[in-house]
Amino acid sequence: MYSLNGVLKKVPELARLLHRDGVSGLVDKITHWRQHRAAQPKIDSEYGTDTLSWVAVKDFSASGPNIPYASEYGPSPAYDFELILKQLPVDCRKYTFVDLGCGKGLVLMLASQFGFSRIIGVEFARNLYEIALANLDKFRRSADAQPIEVILGDAVEFAFPTEPLVVYLYHPFGPEVL
Repeated sequence: MYSLNGVLKKVPELARLLHRDGVSGLVDKITHWRQHRAAQPKIDSEYGTDTLSWVAVKDFSASGPNIPYASEYGPSPAYDFELILKQLPVDCRKYTFVDLGCGKGLVLMLASQFGFSRIIGVEFARNLYEIALANLDKFRRSADAQPIEVILGDAVEFAFPTEPLVVYLYHPFGPEVL
């Protein structure tokens, strides 16, 4: 499970958190971390999708002027994403959800549980786009989910819909693109 070396490497961080947040704050952080770790693989195991493996920028099948500003693909924290959406002060049924840099589609699948009127992902790396399409196909077959649109293209060139939006970004690119 955990090696002694792995635990010892965390001692300075735990001490810093204990000093900053106190015992209850540290317990809250450990609880949150455990919930996060439990939620993350749930979709992949339930639907047979591939959203958790990281992809380096050098392995992106992409071209264009914004590659130098791209971030590697890493999955959004599912637990945190769901907490954030539950706290949104909006009626999701009246909003379109847009994920810029949607990667393998994890957030698109999670967003479908909130009843958005429309869900759109934008991804510029062809290999991630194709994985997202395959993941969404598996997800739709198993979850009977609403249609989710994935667009292959650069976020800079994306034409935002005119309806009310919830726009999500999980560090897909640097401020130069934003």
